[in-house]
Amino acid sequence: MTLPWRKDSPAQPNEADIADLLQRFDAAKLEPARWTHLAHLAVGAALIRRLGYLDACRAIPGRIWRLNEASGVPNSDTRGYHHTVTMAFLWGVSRALAAQPADLPLAQLVERMAGTALATKQFPLAHYGFERLWSAEARRGWVAPDLAPMDGVDAATAAVFVAAAPERAQAAA
Repeated sequence: MTLPWRKDSPAQPNEADIADLLQRFDAAKLEPARWTHLAHLAVGAALIRRLGYLDACRAIPGRIWRLNEASGVPNSDTRGYHHTVTMAFLWGVSRALAAQPADLPLAQLVERMAGTALATKQFPLAHYGFERLWSAEARRGWVAPDLAPMDGVDAATAAVFVAAAPERAQAAA
């Protein structure tokens, strides 16, 4: 399965594309056409490699929130940033990274992830019922899975997930 890297181009990413994506993401200057599902996975993989899994879980939520604001996407109970989905995908990306050689180039890792369940936006539904996952509570902060556990998400990891929710999302609760 090959997903479009960009909404305006079917070409697959290379290392320079990922470096540019990450720079634009960090600066909250990423065009909406480039913020595809595959780009989300690439950012997650790059930042997990750079920061480590739990530190990436702490760093990414605020950056997505800020990118949405800069792009005019409202962060609300129905649109924009979704904390539980973000944590679920970061968990999945961390597992994908652990299953690959540590020196595998990011572009190759992204291409491999494009051929897995992570490539679908339905990935978290293996662990969550639809209503629970798409609740305002799950959008604002971390909620534990109700269908199947996420292996390795112990109490300490869940505490990081809870604390990592953007403060403005928590304040909306």
